[in-house]
Amino acid sequence: MGHPLSGLRVLVVEDNPDNQTMIETVLRNAGALVETAEDGHSGVEKALGSYFDCVLMDIQLPGLNGYDAVRNIRAAGSFTPIIALSAHTMSDEQPRTKKAGCNDYISKPFKHEVLVEKILALRK
Repeated sequence: MGHPLSGLRVLVVEDNPDNQTMIETVLRNAGALVETAEDGHSGVEKALGSYFDCVLMDIQLPGLNGYDAVRNIRAAGSFTPIIALSAHTMSDEQPRTKKAGCNDYISKPFKHEVLVEKILALRK
């Protein structure tokens, strides 16, 4: 597969340690530089405090949920691409993430190559 994400900085906001590790591994294997946050508050802080090419935002987070975290990032004037991650497969989930300010949506579980493809698509 090579390193299609070589040099890209990605923030992963995910509270489940197993999911966080899996996503981080996929991204690092694709060449990305990865930083993580385990809740919405630290995700917003990191997203606004550093440059990232992309943010992967879990929607079901403790405390500040992913929807509100994305709204806070957008309210602060950030245009960083954000991909929502959700285990919910309800038909209204994707439109709700778009309305909150996400650029794209991936339902969990997902194929590793889909994650890489979605990040690359946002770069075009």
